[in-house]
This record gives sequence, C-alpha cells and structure tokens, in this order.
Amino acid sequence: MSNKNELQLMVQTLAPRLQLVAPRGADWERNVNILLGVVQKSPKLSKCSRSSFAIACMAVTTAGLDPSPEKQLVYLIPRGGEMEVMIGYKGLMDIALKCGAKDIRAEVVKQSEEENGDFQFTREPQPSLTHNGRINRSGPVVGAYCVVTMEDGRYLQAVISREDIERARACAYGGGKSGPWKDHFEQMAKKTAIRALLRSGRVPLTSKLAEVLSLDEEQEQAAEVVPDEPLVIDQTQRALDALI
Repeated sequence: MSNKNELQLMVQTLAPRLQLVAPRGADWERNVNILLGVVQKSPKLSKCSRSSFAIACMAVTTAGLDPSPEKQLVYLIPRGGEMEVMIGYKGLMDIALKCGAKDIRAEVVKQSEEENGDFQFTREPQPSLTHNGRINRSGPVVGAYCVVTMEDGRYLQAVISREDIERARACAYGGGKSGPWKDHFEQMAKKTAIRALLRSGRVPLTSKLAEVLSLDEEQEQAAEVVPDEPLVIDQTQRALDALI
C-alpha cells in the first residue's frame, strides 16, 4: 500500500461490500476511517498488502468494532507483509452485547481466592457463581470465567481451569511464549473464557460473526505480535469471501 490516496480509493471500491456486511445502525464509515488512520500512522502497517488491508476493513466492519487503539477492542498486526486482525477480550465482550447479551463480565481467579473460598460456582442443576472481592489477590491464575445476562433474562456462565487456559496458550503462535500470552496473560485468559461461552452455542451468533471468531482464532494461532503495533484477519481470498 503505497500512499493515502491509494488506501482511500480502495475504501471507496469496498464501500458496497462494507455496507452489505455492516450491522444495522453501525457507523461503518467512521470505523473504517479510524482503521485507515491507524494504518497510515504505522510504517509497518502501511507496507502491508492491499488485499490484507481489504480483509481488515471487512472484518472490523462485519464485527461492528471500533478500531480506535484506546478502545482496545481490536488490534492490527503486521507480519510478513500482511496485515492481520486479532480481537481483544473487550472486543469479544462487545460482540456478545451485539448478540443479545444485556451484561457481560469476565475475570481471572487467583490461587488465594480458591483457597480462601472466595470463588465458588455450580454447574448443575442451576448454574451459579460467586466471586467475593478482596483488595489483595495473590498467587498464580488458577482459572477464569465469563458470566452473561441475556436480554431475555437467561443467565449464562463459562468457567475454565488453568489447564484449559494452558491448552489455548499452547495453540498460540510460538506456544504463547511471546506476544500477548507472555505480556498480557490475564487478559488472554479472560478472552479464552469469553470465547468458550460464545462458542457454546448459547449466545445466538450470526453466521458472519461466527466467521469473524473463527478467523480471529486462526490469527491468534499464527500471528507474532509486534509490540506497540495496533491489530485484524486471514490473508486469503477465502477469508474475504466468507465475510460477504
């Protein structure tokens, strides 16, 4: 991608497709302009291929996510001349709210909380979860959870163990020894819990949002995060076709 005018021309060319995939009421033009600004400010992102930029625009628009860096919903990663999109845990929460969730919360559980009985949950017959707050939380992360109250009043929860978290980490690029799993372990643990709930089938995802989640998983497993670079998806035409 050589210059500002070339990027703007590509956005104009994509406009009919972007309008088609944008959620009702979403200001897709604003989000794409923000994305354009992020790319233009990063020398590495500006050198990424035009096709990967198009996929980034489609992915952000389909998910209805604000790509502003301060929102921390979605991040752009330059890798091998391609631009990849990864959704943050806050982005997954935003997607849940777009799919019928009235309220959503995700948190990690520390060893001291489990030992002191500050965290307890039941799965059957009626799911419930209690997490008492303390100023001091110590020890390693032993688990994570996501709880959702749907607009129809249903209460949903997903509780995952440290082993579940480590399995997700092992599937990440380089075994999760670098990038977000190394630098932001607790946030990635939360994301794993949120993803488990969204993937359970209890939250009504549209087919397009389900595809966005699948692409995000692919990128998380393949992308090497470059520090201080913002974030989006698969570099193939298949990915672009799946979003329209």
